[in-house]
Amino acid sequence: MVSPMIEKIPTSMERLQHDMRADPKIGDDLFFFPEYNDVEGFSGTGNIWFVGLKRSRRSFPDTGDTLLYETLSELGLANAHLTHISKERGLVTAQGIEHTEIQRMRPYFRQELDLCDPSVIIGFDQNVYHALKYMAATDDVAIRFLNQSGWLDGRNPDQLRANIQSIIEDADKSD
Repeated sequence: MVSPMIEKIPTSMERLQHDMRADPKIGDDLFFFPEYNDVEGFSGTGNIWFVGLKRSRRSFPDTGDTLLYETLSELGLANAHLTHISKERGLVTAQGIEHTEIQRMRPYFRQELDLCDPSVIIGFDQNVYHALKYMAATDDVAIRFLNQSGWLDGRNPDQLRANIQSIIEDADKSD
């Protein structure tokens, strides 16, 4: 007897990715954190989020990605949601992301918020914090930011781990 083919049902995050790729107002070179080292990346549906402004054109995984994923796995945060405000790859200037880019990405970022309902968002730096406040996307979610201090290039893994643990402990206390 031949078993019927079972069609894979796309997850909400997969549908969101598809919608973004199909939107003509959004560029073609998009980045979504992949599953790596048992960490779910963009598909993670945990209530803790890690957010950057946007991905540069560097390849994945680089030293900082590896350190972040290893740290999340060690801390039991494999289902954390990893994302960027803008999914379009490119350089981030000292002023952050352009207003027009934030406006293009805002509806999709809000959909992400609705799908995962985070309790805390941990920005990769202070610029993320300011961009999230500008977007007014997260009024009811605690927003914190990591002190980068070299972890993006693979230095200071102990500081990254301690910084994440401290943020999560503080968020737990405020609940």
